[in-house]
Amino acid sequence: MKRITLLITLLMAMPAMIQGQRIVGLNIPTSVCAGDTIPVTFGYNDTNNVILEMPQATLARSERIFLPDGKPCGTMGCSYISAVNFDIFDPQASIVSVNDIQYVRLNIEHSFLGDLFIRITCPDGHSATLLNFGGYANTDCASTIPQNALQWASGYNQTGAYLGIPVDFSSTLHPCDSTDPDNAPGIGWNYCWSNNTEAGYTYAPGDGLIYRAANVTNNTIDSSNIASGTQFYHPDQSFSSLIGCPLNGDWSIEVLDGYGQDNGYIFEWSLSLDPSLIPTPCEIESCYIIGNGISQLSPRNYSIAIPQDLERDTMYSYTFTVVTACGDTLDTTATIHLHLNYDTTVHHETIENLLPFVYNNTSFHNDTSDCVFSLLSQYRCDSTVHFNLDVWRNSQYAYDTAICPKMLPYTWHNQTFTHADTLIITHTDIHGADSVETLTLSVIDIDTIAVYGTICNGVPYLWKDGVYYSDTSAKPLYIVTNENGCDSVWQLHLAIPVEAFTAAMTMNPNPASQTNPTVTLTDVSQSVRREWDFLDRNDTSRQCSFNYPSREDSVAITLIAYDRMGCMDSITRMLYCDKATLWVPNVFTPDEQTNNIFTIATNDIIEGTVVIYNRQGLLVSSFDLLDGSWDGTSHGKPCPQEAYVWKAVYTTHAKPGIQQQSKGTVLLLR
Repeated sequence: MKRITLLITLLMAMPAMIQGQRIVGLNIPTSVCAGDTIPVTFGYNDTNNVILEMPQATLARSERIFLPDGKPCGTMGCSYISAVNFDIFDPQASIVSVNDIQYVRLNIEHSFLGDLFIRITCPDGHSATLLNFGGYANTDCASTIPQNALQWASGYNQTGAYLGIPVDFSSTLHPCDSTDPDNAPGIGWNYCWSNNTEAGYTYAPGDGLIYRAANVTNNTIDSSNIASGTQFYHPDQSFSSLIGCPLNGDWSIEVLDGYGQDNGYIFEWSLSLDPSLIPTPCEIESCYIIGNGISQLSPRNYSIAIPQDLERDTMYSYTFTVVTACGDTLDTTATIHLHLNYDTTVHHETIENLLPFVYNNTSFHNDTSDCVFSLLSQYRCDSTVHFNLDVWRNSQYAYDTAICPKMLPYTWHNQTFTHADTLIITHTDIHGADSVETLTLSVIDIDTIAVYGTICNGVPYLWKDGVYYSDTSAKPLYIVTNENGCDSVWQLHLAIPVEAFTAAMTMNPNPASQTNPTVTLTDVSQSVRREWDFLDRNDTSRQCSFNYPSREDSVAITLIAYDRMGCMDSITRMLYCDKATLWVPNVFTPDEQTNNIFTIATNDIIEGTVVIYNRQGLLVSSFDLLDGSWDGTSHGKPCPQEAYVWKAVYTTHAKPGIQQQSKGTVLLLR
């Protein structure tokens, strides 16, 4: 038995979130061997297996936006405006220092620097200008630029510098159309602005303003966070204008091209605030796992033991739940595939000239049958491999061929016959072994041609003489005249496949449900063509999909399939819809005359159980889903007034062999 060590992040069900937290990572093996043990720990970093989300102080937004030549275009107007939203800080927290803003990053390509006006705006409307407009605004969008943000280029000659690696063209016919080849995007570089005196950033030469870092000709300005540069830039207007802004809410960036000669693209922007301002995340109050083989080692450490005596490969489902000190109940589920130790057979072929044949570092010189190796399977489980080898030896082949006289001269392996004769050649056969072939050619007036037919699924074969044949020993003849004028005798050779061709299909999901109505049909037979028939619809693809009609309880699916020998088979299966429903109250009052018990009404459910937990995650009560209820007590004592978590585990008529879960909260009032 070999231990699986590869850990990956599994897709998770949507967790419950009360105060913004969630489970973001679940690092456990997806495939394990019988007898393995899986350790599981709960925590906030990736050294744990169940990982809770740590709030992030840096938010980014990726979207490719075309910046036209100072023209208002559609709903965008004159400006590219994009926002990120923070909701992780204390509600009353605000910017108290320029050091609270680490940097603003913009990924952009544009020609040229002097054409742009860029500013950032905080949630209460205050703003700071990152880059004033360089020259004279001469376009339809000029009025959008504040008067105090114009003409920094007086006395400078840097307005023509590039940002990123632009495509220095622009369409005059389609200035707002980003699909026009003249408006193609270039390569964006990252540019960062910051007033943060504590971050230790490297700023551009001089006073650190971006236009002072430009050369006097059309060179590209150095950028941040790429191999070609590590410069940071001071904004034209200090971030001190943002002191007092709330941390939570929408922070937006605005980029405007105010000069009608060139264009560019925005690809992404991000805002980074001081992570020390983030409140401390909630402590883990309790955690648990629901599934097979669970053992708790400590409050946050568990182990999952996989049975040694598995009868077949199977799957186990596990639910991982965390209750935090903030009152959040977070959970997620995962499925683990369990694998047996396998006993398999491997067959190889080789030719005599390539001996010895090496397998698993062992050399073989002859045909070999059932040589046993102990190896690891593809799932890293112990496996026994029975190795078999067939050796194709150098061989001799003899052929007799009869032809019509009109077929002379006759060519075989680039050799020409002008009359009946025998020819011997040596070459490499289809397996790669050396072979000697002898052809004896006879010239006769009548050809005998073998015609091969197949009896498909027991259906007799109709021969050219109009007779149906089902016996492979019968070899009826039929005489025709070929295109050379020779009489030919066609002789039928019937074959019956070792295994009858069978149509087979899968339907996923089956049954469908109102929340999962999309059904995928797959032809899993050895077919070469097929026809689907369902809901007055036809399809010939190997896999097709449709939405289950809500008005139907069942749908008949028919597959007609044909194999490579022309044999046909069909199959019809019924597809059902799971319409199981739970009706759950959200409050009950045990001390009143009415509404004094908590019960759940159901539809289309076979059986189930309901369990009740308090806010600390402790089990309070349980009852039968179909005919049980909870009277608000635990062990005979009244429970206090508060919200309780309920979870129902049940099976439906549509899925009788599969347990399903639903959960929620109910308020007990006294």
